[in-house]
Amino acid sequence: MKRNQAESYNEERNMVGSHDFDPTFALIQVDFSENYTCTYQDEIQSAHWQQNQVSLFTAAIWCEGKIHPSVLASDNLIHAKETIGPYIDYLLSTLPNSVKTVSLWSDGPSSQFKNKYIVSLIPVLQKKYGITIRWNYFAISHGKGPVDGIGGSVKRQVWTAVNSRKALVNDASSFCSAAKEVSNVNVVHVNSDMFNSANSKLNTSKLFEDAPAIKGIKTIHFVQVKECEPQLFQLTKTAKESAVLVNASVTDVKVSSWCVVEYDKVLFPGEVQAVDGDNYEVSVMVKVGKYWKWPSREDKIFYHKDQIRKVLQPPTLINSREHYHFPDF
Repeated sequence: MKRNQAESYNEERNMVGSHDFDPTFALIQVDFSENYTCTYQDEIQSAHWQQNQVSLFTAAIWCEGKIHPSVLASDNLIHAKETIGPYIDYLLSTLPNSVKTVSLWSDGPSSQFKNKYIVSLIPVLQKKYGITIRWNYFAISHGKGPVDGIGGSVKRQVWTAVNSRKALVNDASSFCSAAKEVSNVNVVHVNSDMFNSANSKLNTSKLFEDAPAIKGIKTIHFVQVKECEPQLFQLTKTAKESAVLVNASVTDVKVSSWCVVEYDKVLFPGEVQAVDGDNYEVSVMVKVGKYWKWPSREDKIFYHKDQIRKVLQPPTLINSREHYHFPDF
């Protein structure tokens, strides 16, 4: 899982981080950094028990051929849907107008990113900014990433300024002021008015209240929403392959053609047995490891043309157990 994700992640970074970048694509990796504890170089003993904290939402944004590191600082210490929505909303508002597809990468804690509330928010953000959002969830123990370095670097630089008496930090506003003096990272203060305004415009209270349960969300690592219907995948690679198939033409499909059909959000290869207008009778195979075989009981039904995803080349027989391989599927 980690190797497949790393391959997809690096591929996307190359798409936007190179000189010949794709102007319509952006990659955003986000995470909460450990809260910054406001301490002082010269403090009385009682100050130790009255330390304020600053919440830090870190983001590495790749677009226009380079990385744009950002930190959103707030006095609101909630690390959940109430703050994640406004944070993501702000990050999307900073993207160039040319961006049409955004690939979001984050960890997968159900208390923060991987839950029905965030999925219900995706179509609202897509409509607001006229973009397509693909949310990727890293596997457990995937290792450190750029957002970890961004958050740690900014906190270290701010503490160095405090330790040398060049800054006094006691809340998010003063943290941002100090960070802007010592760091090249874009540090933004998100106050309560910004949270209230964003949640009001996104209508998150109603949205979260009506968010339907999503079966199997704990085991997936990729989600996208099309026509208000969430599509869940184990791998980014699988999701991209499915997206390509969805755009396939069926003009060449006829009797005896081989094609890919979608049934209950799962793709199957099969042979067309009959054609009745826009409906195609297809006998499909079942998965066996990395190959395919005919089921013991024929699985043949009519599919509408909208369920046919791609025309295939005839399969190749691999072994005596009647296992088949599709080179283009």
